[in-house]
Amino acid sequence: MIKNLNRLAHPVFLISLLILLLDDLFLKTVFHNYLTGKLSDFAGLVVFPFFWSVLFPKRIKEIHIATVLFFCFWKSHFSESFVDLFGFYRIVDFSDTIALVSVLVSFQLLKKDPIVYKVQPVFLKFIFLLSSFSFIATTREPEPYKFENGFLYLNLKNDSDQKIVIDIDCKFSEEEITFYKNQEIKTALTSHKKFISEHEEEYKLVYDPLDSVRIVKEISDEWQLRKKK
Repeated sequence: MIKNLNRLAHPVFLISLLILLLDDLFLKTVFHNYLTGKLSDFAGLVVFPFFWSVLFPKRIKEIHIATVLFFCFWKSHFSESFVDLFGFYRIVDFSDTIALVSVLVSFQLLKKDPIVYKVQPVFLKFIFLLSSFSFIATTREPEPYKFENGFLYLNLKNDSDQKIVIDIDCKFSEEEITFYKNQEIKTALTSHKKFISEHEEEYKLVYDPLDSVRIVKEISDEWQLRKKK
């Protein structure tokens, strides 16, 4: 087994694996453009068939054909039920099939006589585990972008290869400020009274009218600060 794993130390495989992980875990998040969208496809279609062919050297041809067929299915709308069933994530874009040229690269590398690389077995096992992780990371749905500004939360999810730019004016009118401030005060007072009634005996709590004054003042001061931003 270790002898077969030795082929995982091939420089082209290692570089492709590094690109795949770097793109999925960093570049897509930072840049999220056409290049990063295609980069993982090109790298992944070298890594995936090469990896499985090393594990099953007598099925190299079948593995590469299956990879081509599955990738076409994966990038089509026909895979929607399959993706939803297992909770995977992918972007439907049949133009990604241009990356299938990488399958040919993997196949040609494996056709050549194997080179024995002088690497430690523990390193080969690490490459094996890293490769397995890369397949999971590729199908993992990215966390939506989250922007926080005081009480405002905005979750964004971009399923395209294009980088989006959003300009949002979050200023409230005086009428809106009064309405939302009163709503927050009402909710806070209700929660405070409910907490005291539920834990009155346990913590020996007694409702103090001054608590209401304090809550109203804290929320009003907080809204005053928001108006100045």
